[in-house]
Amino acid sequence: ILRTQLEHAQKMEAVGRLAGGLAHDVNNVLAAITLYAELALDQIQSAELDSATRSLEGILVAQQSAARIIRQLLMFSQKKYGPAQSIDFSLVLSTMEPLLKRLIGESIELHVIYPVEPIVVLGDPAQLEQIVLNLAVNARDAMSSGGELQFSVEAMEFETMPVESRIPIAPGKYAVFTARDSGSGIPADAMQRLFEPFFTTKELGKGTGLGLSVIYGILNQAGGTVTVASEPGHGTTFKIFWPIPDRIAATETVETQSRKIEVASVERREPAVILLVEDEESLRSPLAESLRKWGYVVMEASNGE
Repeated sequence: ILRTQLEHAQKMEAVGRLAGGLAHDVNNVLAAITLYAELALDQIQSAELDSATRSLEGILVAQQSAARIIRQLLMFSQKKYGPAQSIDFSLVLSTMEPLLKRLIGESIELHVIYPVEPIVVLGDPAQLEQIVLNLAVNARDAMSSGGELQFSVEAMEFETMPVESRIPIAPGKYAVFTARDSGSGIPADAMQRLFEPFFTTKELGKGTGLGLSVIYGILNQAGGTVTVASEPGHGTTFKIFWPIPDRIAATETVETQSRKIEVASVERREPAVILLVEDEESLRSPLAESLRKWGYVVMEASNGE
């Protein structure tokens, strides 16, 4: 009975920590969206269009932060990912670089080192994006007074894997993504618990404790691993090892698919008709307006009937 009560208490404590962290993060996002929207309205009325544009960009950045929180929660709870496809690691990084600079702020210098040759792996692009975003957010939080963050990716072949690997994997060829920051570092007593769900070194209510556990789950599924090196006051280095298959099947990369979509949109002559069914008015209205802007004929409905 006592063991059951203890397990229940531990579960409730974990749920409480998760709820506290989520509530804090979501409240911050909502506050940012509200402030930016109010600023944008005032700036538009005052014909300060450049300032209004920056405020609207701030809303988009805040929305991306909210989406990141939800993705973390869904990935952790459902452990569901998209189908594997060929991915150019460099393309993922270059696409995300503008977002990352906004995310970490002007006080942190971001340096991205790209490989000379493309490094193609198999996986879900959303997984790689999630790993990069989570590591960027952790680095940002560790450098509250500013600093430097360096991302790099290279292809390496290992006869024996590093002994400090958190997930046992076989030797072979891997894409190694390195995230190195000049932040506050990680306390020695926290190093072994880093990838536990709900564990966080941040203050109470300032983190969900899901970011690194999501990374662990993604790598475990993909056959990869991660190493961490850190010293309080001297920064932290994460190394992500993602397997490179010996042969890539004749599948299209994300870049190829994107180009096909662009060509298809250009070649479309007759406007397509879209039936948009969404019960939430605040979501349906801007969706319909956006689709009409792109030349579609939109029929709106608030329910299935």
